[in-house]
Amino acid sequence: MPAATTGWSTSAATVRPRGQEITPRGLGEIIINSIEVSPHTPGTVYVVATGYKVNDHQPRIFKSSNYGGRWREISDGLPEDEFARVVREDPVRENLLFAGTERGVHISFDGGESWQRFQKNLPRVPVTDLMVNGNDLVLSTQGRSFWVMDDITPLRAVSEAMEEQNVTLLDPADSAYFNTTSQVFENPVQNPENGVYIHFNVNDLEAAGDLTLEIIDNEGDVVRTYVTNDEDSDFTSFEAEAGMNRFIWDFFAEPLKPLEGFFNYAAFAPAYLLPPGNYTVRLSYEGGSQEQGFVVSDDPRSPIPGFMKGQQNELVLDLYKRIYELHESIADFQLVKKQIQARLDLPDEVNLPAEVKEAGELVVENIDAWIATLINKERTNFQDALNWGDKYLDLLHWTYLDFLSDIPPMSQNKIADYRDMLEEWDGIISERERIVSEDIETFNSLYSELDIPAVILPGVLPEEEPTQDNGDNPENTQESEDS
Repeated sequence: MPAATTGWSTSAATVRPRGQEITPRGLGEIIINSIEVSPHTPGTVYVVATGYKVNDHQPRIFKSSNYGGRWREISDGLPEDEFARVVREDPVRENLLFAGTERGVHISFDGGESWQRFQKNLPRVPVTDLMVNGNDLVLSTQGRSFWVMDDITPLRAVSEAMEEQNVTLLDPADSAYFNTTSQVFENPVQNPENGVYIHFNVNDLEAAGDLTLEIIDNEGDVVRTYVTNDEDSDFTSFEAEAGMNRFIWDFFAEPLKPLEGFFNYAAFAPAYLLPPGNYTVRLSYEGGSQEQGFVVSDDPRSPIPGFMKGQQNELVLDLYKRIYELHESIADFQLVKKQIQARLDLPDEVNLPAEVKEAGELVVENIDAWIATLINKERTNFQDALNWGDKYLDLLHWTYLDFLSDIPPMSQNKIADYRDMLEEWDGIISERERIVSEDIETFNSLYSELDIPAVILPGVLPEEEPTQDNGDNPENTQESEDS
């Protein structure tokens, strides 16, 4: 059946007259199922013709580069018995085409010169229409719902250069916060993960060695680190494989380290949700590293003014840094205690000097006293708060949780309470620094002055220097005369 366009609104010198017949020749009895005008090149158009109603199941996709004056079929590579229904061109990358057929989706990187199946986890189902929405590929099916391919950024970046270099970090798409969870209805459909989609390609994983991903804020500070093949690392591990990899950063800073040997509310406190802004991802590997920038923006649906969120971010970040610092200090002091206690627990046969023992016991005592101002070591679960109340670090945890979950504007009473708590901060940090500079330094100095070895054999310690005999000792003189 004949079909005609109504023309395109470009320059009068190149647009074909309205109403002129431009149907591809020799189609016979057929349906023009979709028309796609190229978003990149004026005069380029794609047409999909279907003849399944007359028992013709061949795919027929045509392309014109001169406003329909001349057509060329671009169906090579499509299954001969799988008729096409629709074709769309990516609005970002020219010549990146997606074709919906009777049994799935096909993709072309060269404007239809060649096609390959792009099925992934999509069932074999008729695809009736396609559209590229932002960075996502959306499709409708005949009887199997809507489907979305989240973030097609890697498809836009595919190139021969990726085959020539072993590791390629792609430019991440800008992202925004979105709350895709529901506390009311159970959602049987999985929403895309909330975060920044980071893609990288590795041709030879062994040659690339261990990989490190770092998220860097606008000030140049590393706010999150991920590593591969290191289960003992303090950082979160991730897996990588040969080929294209997708990693999703969840907008959060480094999580708070758990405090070994203590019950504390850090287990209930998520990491700090970093504010909107400019960020950089750095991928390091054997022999080099690559960086790409991206932007994180606020939820565009949020009715909360930016300055209110800014105030909340400042308070939460300040609390997070203070809690993180105290966690690090407690962990460091616990390690110091283990080292000193190991020496104090040596058997009596070792004959550790008394002044060293006293200095070590003082360090352990003062560390325990300092930690006791921050947290109750007697508490083993949250119900123990009835017997052992919250201390300074616990109160910081609670305030952090409150600030993190608050919806601006912030409660001025909570802010005032927090500022009252900060009056104790300088004293706590001052005592920590004193323990390091005085108590621990004294213990280390004694070890150095007495020349105590790292491994001590029982009964064997450096002896005191013998007194030099200068001949002035009367007893020595008498002994000399007698001889």
